[in-house]
Amino acid sequence: MFVTITDDDPETLDRFLKERPLKTWIVRDPERTNWKRFGVPSIPHLVVVNRAGRIVGETLPENLTAQKINALMEATDVLLPQKETRPSNLNWDEELVDWADGVRPETYAIIKPIKTATSGAWPRIEGNRLTADGVSLSTLVGLAYGVDAYHFDDRLKKGTTYRAAFRVPRERADQLRSLMQQMLERAFSFKIRWEDQERAVKRLIRLENAAQTKRSTAEPMSQMMRGKITLRRQPVRRLAELLSNAYGMPVIDDTSMAGEFDFDLPYQHGQPEVTTSALRAVGLDVADARRPLRILVLEPAEK
Repeated sequence: MFVTITDDDPETLDRFLKERPLKTWIVRDPERTNWKRFGVPSIPHLVVVNRAGRIVGETLPENLTAQKINALMEATDVLLPQKETRPSNLNWDEELVDWADGVRPETYAIIKPIKTATSGAWPRIEGNRLTADGVSLSTLVGLAYGVDAYHFDDRLKKGTTYRAAFRVPRERADQLRSLMQQMLERAFSFKIRWEDQERAVKRLIRLENAAQTKRSTAEPMSQMMRGKITLRRQPVRRLAELLSNAYGMPVIDDTSMAGEFDFDLPYQHGQPEVTTSALRAVGLDVADARRPLRILVLEPAEK
């Protein structure tokens, strides 16, 4: 028996099932009660229960093959790769570091390898501190140079993930990225350069005869999570940035729309048509194109 548990809202779930029907029991758990009961550190998460009702493995879904399912049905012991359960902590430099003299330094750069169940980065609004946990080297370099994954060419391909923290005094917040760049380059001995590359992109355009989009007076907000893009009082450029994640490629703003607007759009990974349909409903669309982009290249240092 297969049971799928989700915290998606009914609208998102129905939209997904229309595109990808599942032959399984489906349970909605909006409060994530089962996340707490099973200690789920991140999703997707697979719990395998044997005939006797005993949990015999918690792993990623791709680790449970047809061969292993058959072995479990025959009551054979099956070794499943255990999933990392340690959560990421984006405040680790303050919560987990014990400065022996009781004084926290104003400037530091700390980088160490670690595996975590989740990952993320947190640039503080003051601009003088940034922390990351469970992220790749390319993510750290992208943060240091202010580029996203779609304007990045990683030729190192290091599989290690890292915990990192960088801090400078508040009055020198403009030097934070410089500190990150210098420390990363010295710690990992790589070469960095900019290069113009022609790449496949999506052009975000206005539909002909589309109604004028009303400008926003709401409190600013930008969020992309749980199948929804929610923007309040944001430029179309910010919408294009988030749409890059939905389409898995750079999205270029070619709408010529000036001002700040509100947007509420669905997205489903692997189903770009969901987002495209919602864009058309608000007078926008995307078109395939190729454009030269300024790309940050990360490669091994010359010996």
